[in-house]
Amino acid sequence: MNITDGIAASQRGLVTSAQALSAGVGRMELSRLAANGHLERVCRGVYRASGAPSIREEAVWAAWLSLEPAVPAHSRDPLACAASHSTAAQMKDLVDIVLMARTQELAWRDLRVAVAAECARRKMDVPVRFEAPAFWKSGFGRFAHRQGVDITFEEACGIASALFDPVLACDRCDAWNLAELRWDGR
Repeated sequence: MNITDGIAASQRGLVTSAQALSAGVGRMELSRLAANGHLERVCRGVYRASGAPSIREEAVWAAWLSLEPAVPAHSRDPLACAASHSTAAQMKDLVDIVLMARTQELAWRDLRVAVAAECARRKMDVPVRFEAPAFWKSGFGRFAHRQGVDITFEEACGIASALFDPVLACDRCDAWNLAELRWDGR
C-alpha cells in the first residue's frame, strides 16, 4: 500500500496498474488492495488511493495517465496532450477570473455567496484554497493570449489565489483593491 500511495502522491492521488506492477506490486495484490478499499478503480487500469480526494479533473488525469500507463506523470511531455471541451472551459474560467480581478469592484461577502452557490450547483465541496491543475501550465499562456490576455500560468494563479484564498478561508475582508489586486482590510 505504501508503494502505491507513494506513486499516487505525485499524480493527484492516482496510480496506474502498470506503474504499480513496475514498482513490484503484483496484479493479485493490486486486486486485494482494491477489494479492501485501499484503492478505488477510476477507470480501466487507473486507481485512486483511498486517502486521496476525488478532484474535478480526475477523469482527465485518469485518461492522460492511461495513454502511457507505465510512464509517471513527472516524466511526461505536457505538450503531448491538449485540453478540450470542459477542461478548456475551465482554463477559460481562469482567464475570466483574471479579467474579473483586474476590472471588477468586488465585495467579499458577495463573492463568498457566489462561490458557495457555484459549488452547490456543481455538487462539490467548497475548496479550502484556489488550485489550478498543473497540467494546464504548458498551454495556458497561448490559450490566454488567444483570449486577449497576456499572462503566464503562474501570474494567473497568483491573482486567482489572492482573490479566492481569503474568501475560501472565510477571512473577512473589506473590498477588492483593483490597483493592487488584493483585499483591503485584511
